[in-house]
Amino acid sequence: MRSLRHAAVALASLLAAAASAEARDICWIDRVERTTAGVRVFFSEPRVVFIRGAARSGAFDVDQSKPEGGLSDRQIPRAKSVEATPGDQLRTDNNHDGCTLTFRMEGNVAGLWVENWYMPPPTAGVPMKPGQQTKFIPAQK
Repeated sequence: MRSLRHAAVALASLLAAAASAEARDICWIDRVERTTAGVRVFFSEPRVVFIRGAARSGAFDVDQSKPEGGLSDRQIPRAKSVEATPGDQLRTDNNHDGCTLTFRMEGNVAGLWVENWYMPPPTAGVPMKPGQQTKFIPAQK
């Protein structure tokens, strides 16, 4: 019984680590955590994140290394993470890459449907074609 419990704990840890690693591979996402109302998104580097939803719209300067609250240098609210709930769509980009993140349930699993577009850097001076990918990132519990 004890070894079965250890195996279950090890499997849960492995799945959480895999979900976190999967999240880091796209859209500057560090991790996605489940909340009562939806999911909370943490980014691996500072981002301006725009939120559009039925209940709210606005922008946040998201940076895990800065204190929560107040206004950033950009004069928008500062946060360590942002929450997405049903009906919300988040958007973040830089000059040549960007993402749209939409709260989604897949079966009983809450997460983000991510649409990412990017422009790879030139290789040997030859411009590369723009890329696009979509994926579902499940929330960690």
